[in-house]
Amino acid sequence: MSDTNNVPAHDLGEGAPSTSTPTFTQDDVDRIVSERLARERAKYADYDDLKSAATEAANVQREYEELSGKTAQVEQQLRVERAARRYGLDDDLLPFLSGQSDEEVEERAKTLATKLTAAPPPTPISPRPDPSQGQGADHALNGDPLLDSLKSKLGIP
Repeated sequence: MSDTNNVPAHDLGEGAPSTSTPTFTQDDVDRIVSERLARERAKYADYDDLKSAATEAANVQREYEELSGKTAQVEQQLRVERAARRYGLDDDLLPFLSGQSDEEVEERAKTLATKLTAAPPPTPISPRPDPSQGQGADHALNGDPLLDSLKSKLGIP
């Protein structure tokens, strides 16, 4: 290799430097490349910061969605309990109240309360008395007829 770097062949004999293509020494090329690398590295210098910020944003978004779901559940429970209290329904009837809006829950609570107050309470069924109880036998009410018969045959009082 020659000492002249990047010098066109037609300019070697004239002695005057060419103005059409600049010539660079190895030091110039190294400097230009390192400057270019530094600029590229500077573009991506905050990549780790951006990556951690994106991860944190994703975590915040997930937490927000979880809390939004919990909030919706609590609002539904509150909606149901208010309607139940307004119509005097017991806590064990809360699972029967459902709906996505206050109006739906109110309507169901009103219907349930109406049905409960319209129906008379069921009368307990008691056993019918047996007319043959306490009549006829000459042994005690809770006595044993076999034992009584043996005692009378053997003469034991």
